[in-house]
Amino acid sequence: MHFKWREVTAFRLLALFLALLLWVYVTHQRNPVMERAARIDLHQRGLPEDVVVQDMPSSVTVYYKSSKGMLALVDAEEFQATVNLAGAGKGTHSFPVLVTGPAGVEVVRVNPERVTISLDRIIVKDVPVAVNVLGSPAPGYHRLEPVVTPPVVEARGPSEVLEEIDRVAVSVDIRGTPTGVEQVRPVSTGLENVELRPESVRVTVPVEPLPSRTINVEPRITGSPAQGFRVETVSVNPTSVKVTGDQDLLSGLRNIVTEPVNISEATGVFSRNVRVVIPEGISSVEPVEVEVTIQLEEEIMQDEETGTEE
Repeated sequence: MHFKWREVTAFRLLALFLALLLWVYVTHQRNPVMERAARIDLHQRGLPEDVVVQDMPSSVTVYYKSSKGMLALVDAEEFQATVNLAGAGKGTHSFPVLVTGPAGVEVVRVNPERVTISLDRIIVKDVPVAVNVLGSPAPGYHRLEPVVTPPVVEARGPSEVLEEIDRVAVSVDIRGTPTGVEQVRPVSTGLENVELRPESVRVTVPVEPLPSRTINVEPRITGSPAQGFRVETVSVNPTSVKVTGDQDLLSGLRNIVTEPVNISEATGVFSRNVRVVIPEGISSVEPVEVEVTIQLEEEIMQDEETGTEE
């Protein structure tokens, strides 16, 4: 009787084991374990305050596995890939990639397992501000040297980047102004990880009238009048113009000429409106056009034998 009890117990245990195997087999067939891969954003932590990341991979590939049913519920955003930069200094270093995933999912591997990251030291440097002046003021005016407040800004950023920066520039447009320009303009290097303090400066571009003086106009006559006529008088209206420009140039001007007036085959009174020629370096001339009037008289011929006029 005791033997039969043992036999029955053994059969029951064997049946339970076979049932468990059958359950595992059926479960595996219906919900098999599968492997997948996902591209995961790579993040850093532990970066020292005086260090900046110059170059770092943006993502890694994570391979993971779980049952088919579980994988259907897994989102790639549930994984986290990080590198620990605590204690790292300037230079290029290799760091292991640490990956965590949702419960019930096994991380098989990560590619790459280590990443190379370039780090640089943060420094502070004083940088002068340069002004890029666009355009010219109103005619008859010239600009003076720009004034920047403050003339120097503090730049904070990676040492290798700041070593290449010797100034920052701001642009100011003064086109057509007779009064000058005063503006608050932002300053920027356009470079990542570089901060400027202050972020804006006040720029003043003074403008003042150019020196001017009144100079006589000299008409330029070309060609010859009709046969039998000669130039009696030449007049200009107005006789002088206001010339504006650099003082040294004005001091050297004795007169200002007109464009050529051609009197070929002209008779009687000949009148033309012509422009004056603006010398190089002169800012403006007022007026830019004058009237040139030429009086042509008929020549009187004398008879050689009698001495009488014909």
